[in-house]
Amino acid sequence: MDNACRDSSSVCSMRMLTQCGAGYDDASELNSLPGDCMIDTNDAAARQVYWRENRRWMLILGTIWFVVSLGCGVLWVEPLNQIQVGGFKLGFWFAQQGAIYTFIVLIFVYARVMARLERRLGFEEPEA
Repeated sequence: MDNACRDSSSVCSMRMLTQCGAGYDDASELNSLPGDCMIDTNDAAARQVYWRENRRWMLILGTIWFVVSLGCGVLWVEPLNQIQVGGFKLGFWFAQQGAIYTFIVLIFVYARVMARLERRLGFEEPEA
């Protein structure tokens, strides 16, 4: 391991993961890596929390996007077309614009939630 990586900084941890083969979810698998790839259990536990929360938020936000794009744009288009917004039927608007706007908003929500989680777990990238 690099002398520069002896601290518990996220950059060194992420560099170790990419050099040693990322993708392990189990702390026992991480601690059984050979030689320079040994990492402490606290870092492995923090990564487990990070990926568990990441998957949870991906599922939540993906479900919202699915419901808005398929539900409002296709399945519930007839009832939504009874409502007019700016001269356009709401079902038509969701099919043409609403799903795209929702997706863009969800991207910003995801970025904010992940930044907050990274800050909480100490995986924050240093400012350039």
